[in-house]
Amino acid sequence: AARVLLEKVEYHRDKARASIRTLSAKIQLVQGFALVEQSQYQYGQVLLERALSSFERLGDVRAQRECALALAECFRRQHRPAEMIERMEVMARTIDNEVKTN
Repeated sequence: AARVLLEKVEYHRDKARASIRTLSAKIQLVQGFALVEQSQYQYGQVLLERALSSFERLGDVRAQRECALALAECFRRQHRPAEMIERMEVMARTIDNEVKTN
């Protein structure tokens, strides 16, 4: 009985840790969006890239798509090379296609 209880506790602990990582990445995404809207592109880009990396590690493809679109918009507003913008837009479309086929 103690073993089963310990396994349940460990399961819920792991689930809580995953939720904290997801929430942390979402905070970075929202802060990045806000900074881009305030024309603070450089720091906004850093937060969006961190969020994208976190969501990739977590396997959250829908959030990855949001990050890619936000980065594309950030790059567009910074007048970055078209290749950078296109790369993020392609990533978002690829994720869209993956989500639709699953």
